[in-house]
Amino acid sequence: MLGKPKTNKKKAEWESKLKSLRGKIDRVDKNIIKELHKRWVVAEKIRYLKKRHDLKIVDNERMKQMKKKHLSTAKKYNVPGEVVSSVFKVIVNDAIRFMKMKNGGKKNKK
Repeated sequence: MLGKPKTNKKKAEWESKLKSLRGKIDRVDKNIIKELHKRWVVAEKIRYLKKRHDLKIVDNERMKQMKKKHLSTAKKYNVPGEVVSSVFKVIVNDAIRFMKMKNGGKKNKK
């Protein structure tokens, strides 16, 4: 922790460093949003193919494989697995909801 600044000079240095670090966070967040957009584009293509070939929206085996890969990648980068699982749960559930909505709320037969 940086602690409480003791002088105006130290405060200015601390504030400058904080501003710089926040700028880095903002750039990372922007990249996350760009990658989410790419994922949505691919998800739309998958939705189209599944609808065209009358496949289920949710593939439980695929979901298990994805979770295993996500947890493995999280471990590699020292990110808590619970965090990664939580984030991907939201992403995947929203993609499923989107696919169902685009399909008129209907589940495919298979």
